[in-house]
Amino acid sequence: MKIIDTSANVSFSIQHLKAGGIGVVGRYYSSADWKRMTPSEARVISDAGLKIFAVFEDSSAPTLSYSDGVNHGQLAFQQATHVGQPSGSAIYFGLDSEIDAGAVLAAREYFRGIRSAIGETYEVGVYADGIVCGDLLDRHLCKFAWLSAARGSPGSAAFYHSKRWALAQDPDIDQPFHGLRIDFNEANGGFGAFAVPTAQLDGAHTVAQLKAMVGLDLPAVLAPEPAWMPIAKGEIGVRDIPGPSYNPRVLEYLDTTHLEANDDETSWCSAFVNWCFRQAGIAGTDNAAARSWLRFGSELGEPRPGCVVVLWRGDPKSWKGHVGFFAGWEDGGRVRLFAGNQGGGVDWDEVCYATFPKERILGFRWPAD
Repeated sequence: MKIIDTSANVSFSIQHLKAGGIGVVGRYYSSADWKRMTPSEARVISDAGLKIFAVFEDSSAPTLSYSDGVNHGQLAFQQATHVGQPSGSAIYFGLDSEIDAGAVLAAREYFRGIRSAIGETYEVGVYADGIVCGDLLDRHLCKFAWLSAARGSPGSAAFYHSKRWALAQDPDIDQPFHGLRIDFNEANGGFGAFAVPTAQLDGAHTVAQLKAMVGLDLPAVLAPEPAWMPIAKGEIGVRDIPGPSYNPRVLEYLDTTHLEANDDETSWCSAFVNWCFRQAGIAGTDNAAARSWLRFGSELGEPRPGCVVVLWRGDPKSWKGHVGFFAGWEDGGRVRLFAGNQGGGVDWDEVCYATFPKERILGFRWPAD
């Protein structure tokens, strides 16, 4: 089986791809319309029995910052769900240009931002030279590495021989193929490829069927966003600091509760929700306990975008919990939350997206009218 990647729509070349023994096509998510894979193209590829692997790239040299990682991660997530990419598959993020040693630290922050935005829905991959691929794998900031074609880039030859890559691009790039320009790739085990549902969006599908196709609740996605959500999203990436130091922003969240906390080691998910509502001019619970939100406002039978979601933690009958804002449903019945004091890394938690089993949901709440 041959694996290629291309920046062009392959819908009208699919028979040539099949005849050429190509079994997997790498296609792009991007802000550029000409480059971006569409839902119809993804279905054509899948209907033909081929697999897809996805890569996000707006620029061969993106600004390497946490905030840009968040922005690119959110854009990739939106486009992936739009085409129906199933959860558990991978999105690679391209760093096409050679990165010097001094920029490796910035690359780490960029991928931390990506992980915050992607949550647990998709696996994260990197397309880069050997130095960056190895560094991000070592720090568990990506699961898959796609080694770029330039074997003369720093560390690339050694990384290729290490066999730590999931994909390795052939150095002979931009080969002509029936009107396309394609690159060939080697695979080394699984690399997060996928196929999308084959049913067409012909207007005859129920909401449940559409939800199954894209992995999200469409009415929730299309409904207007409540006033507190832009405030909450403006805090994405705020994290606590391991050790004796603390993040003063997290202490601001905690100051909205009756708990007199003077460090950011205290659980702060409820404090974050209180802070967001206070900024929007809405009274919260003023309580640092996540389950205090079960008495907030009014109960909802079905979730709305941005509603409060209360989860149990540890044991359903214990006092422990977690709280955040509803951000949709995902494949397998998992609920997606935008919240504080979750996700993050080994030693910290942050404001980000994360998913949880729906069985942990205790309730959905909405501010009183």
